[in-house]
Amino acid sequence: MKSSFTEWMISLRGMKPSGNESRKPLIDGSSDAGDVTSASSTQPDPDRDHKNLQEEVRQFLTRALQSQPCCCEEDYVRLYVDIIPFIRAKTAAAVVCDGVWAVCYRELQEFVQRFKQQQTEELGNKAKTWRENRKTFETIDFLKTLKTCKELRLHIQTAVGRIPPSLLKDTVAELEDMEVVTMNLLMGVIARMTESHLKDYFRSAQKWLPLLTDLVNYFPKRPYAAEEQKNSLFKLRRWSADVGPAVSMDACRLHQTMENLAPGVQERNGILLRIKELLECEDTDGLKLTMAFMEQECTQHNADLDLLPKLLQWKGLSRQEVKEVMGALRDAEEEGCAWWRDLTCCVSTCRQQQKPNI
Repeated sequence: MKSSFTEWMISLRGMKPSGNESRKPLIDGSSDAGDVTSASSTQPDPDRDHKNLQEEVRQFLTRALQSQPCCCEEDYVRLYVDIIPFIRAKTAAAVVCDGVWAVCYRELQEFVQRFKQQQTEELGNKAKTWRENRKTFETIDFLKTLKTCKELRLHIQTAVGRIPPSLLKDTVAELEDMEVVTMNLLMGVIARMTESHLKDYFRSAQKWLPLLTDLVNYFPKRPYAAEEQKNSLFKLRRWSADVGPAVSMDACRLHQTMENLAPGVQERNGILLRIKELLECEDTDGLKLTMAFMEQECTQHNADLDLLPKLLQWKGLSRQEVKEVMGALRDAEEEGCAWWRDLTCCVSTCRQQQKPNI
């Protein structure tokens, strides 16, 4: 009776009899909560992300390494202008601890190594075959490599504190070494070119050294390469620390040769003998005295006085310093100062009594 009454009350409330088979689960499979397994599978995987980033950076740098002719300013700057913004974009939102900086710059280091190997081979071949291709040879490819190394080096140095110190140091060292290799190859070409032209010059009756024409052709005036060209030409001018003694020795040998061929010939190597003294002198007053000696030589032998300021520029003096030294000589000579008359007398006397030590 009680059981029938209970069933009747349950039916009035619209409830189903209790039973395990009719219980609703706490988390419905169709609800928005989802299951625990699927939620855990969406967690980020740093290793996978780094591999994807590494592959993306590597592919980009590989494409960038493809050789391009240097025909215009765009070609001249293309490599570093493409690479630097790309690396910056990949590391812009990254923090040091997430490893993104290290991944990008390790790939950049490998790129630098491949770039160095490629350029050493290509520029080495150009340096070896310049004689066969002298009509089309240009230095622009050497200058382009110097520019690219410099810009990449400056960019990598901005990553200090964000990448391992050894990574930064090794990559910068690779680029600096590449700059040295490139400059040595270029200087080697100019040295062999100079030697060849000088041999032809002394065998012919022409008075104009063809080397000067070739230098103008090989170092074309391109505004976008002006900085590298200026630095390269400066290093070519002063590529040997022993240039002073070498010139003095050659000057003596030249006169000895002329003396043997024509005994009693007048000695006219005074300017060359003063080159060593000029290069070693660091005092302004001393330079003025040396230039007075050299001017005396030019005057005695009707040599071109324009040579004197050019020698000061070759030494490395600025335009203002050259103007100061030469201006002092001009002013004193025009005013007829007593010290200038004494100096010229001293120059004449000393010139007969001594020669610079070699």
